[in-house]
Amino acid sequence: MSSVLSTHQHELIHDASVGLGSLSALVSLLVIYVHVRLRLSKRPRDDPVLWLSVVCFFAPLSNMGIGRRSDPLCAMEAVANQFFYLASFLWVSCIAHQLYGVIVWSRTLHFRENMPVYHVFSWGIPSATVSLLLFLGQVQTDSSAEYDWCWIRPGPWRFALFYIPLIILLVLNALAYINISVTVYRRYRQNLLEAGQATPSSLGSRLLTLNWGLRASLYLFVFVVTRTGSIANRFQELAHPENPIFALRMMHV
Repeated sequence: MSSVLSTHQHELIHDASVGLGSLSALVSLLVIYVHVRLRLSKRPRDDPVLWLSVVCFFAPLSNMGIGRRSDPLCAMEAVANQFFYLASFLWVSCIAHQLYGVIVWSRTLHFRENMPVYHVFSWGIPSATVSLLLFLGQVQTDSSAEYDWCWIRPGPWRFALFYIPLIILLVLNALAYINISVTVYRRYRQNLLEAGQATPSSLGSRLLTLNWGLRASLYLFVFVVTRTGSIANRFQELAHPENPIFALRMMHV
């Protein structure tokens, strides 16, 4: 294995990837089940929260070290890592767009209105990056190499097709959610001030919209918290690809 991480550390990372990845996949599967079966009468199946859960089900499976078993599996793991990791942030951006429209622009929530665009955006961009990486031969395919999971080869293509989109999405989402949070706070204060003047129906409608926004934001809060470690590790890999840090690798899983 690597001269920086010991064999024991690599094994700990692998065991943590399998254990925590399995738990994450099961939680995502539960969210999918609840969303599709138990809430079917309340909302359409086809919405960004559902598809984010689908992506979060598959994403941990690409960090379980199956690429160690053979070169073809290493290539598959590398492709899955790029595809699902990038897709997860794209679906988060779709939820941000949906929230922004309802909370900030005061638009009526229509789940199906933007879904075709969301699907093209969130599946098309990862598919295009994966296709280009495969065409250029930039995915790792050596199952005996010194990495815990297979991904994009270090170099300019990793930066161009992963880090640049990731940085753009992180900045846009941060700006969107800051604006959403400020708007929710202002609307909440406004509702308190107008509680005695507004009609019960209009006040109830506004409170319902705010409550929906808060619930939808909860999905994103959990997503950001659980992805903080992996984001930190990815940027450490960008700065020092040949010198992995054990603590960040463990946080990644």
